[in-house]
Amino acid sequence: MTTIASYEEIKKNYNQLVSEKYQLPDILKNDGQILVLDSDPIKITMDLQNGQVQSIQIHSSKDGDHAWDEVFEGFEQGMGWSSMNFYNAYRSAVTEHQTTVGKAHGIQAIHESPTANDLTVTISRI
Repeated sequence: MTTIASYEEIKKNYNQLVSEKYQLPDILKNDGQILVLDSDPIKITMDLQNGQVQSIQIHSSKDGDHAWDEVFEGFEQGMGWSSMNFYNAYRSAVTEHQTTVGKAHGIQAIHESPTANDLTVTISRI
């Protein structure tokens, strides 16, 4: 899997754009699947290898919540990944409850929403 960016770079750029409740913490571990944020209704997990982020998984237990917009846009805007492709994939996933993929700027966001109030997006570099 290709590295997205270092955890420190993502944290710095993302944290500038989100409220304190959803900011990424300093991490103590540089390897493995790490739950970096658990703040209802959002959970963020990252796959790290030597401090480099391989994938980001965002889960929301509440459709249409402002928290989702704040968190996803924090990554999009903070890392320069903004694209209507991601928004269209999100809308399709939550309205049709199917898996959809948005791709832009060398980033892939797989949106999965099997039922209402159960959205998971996995972000990786392609």
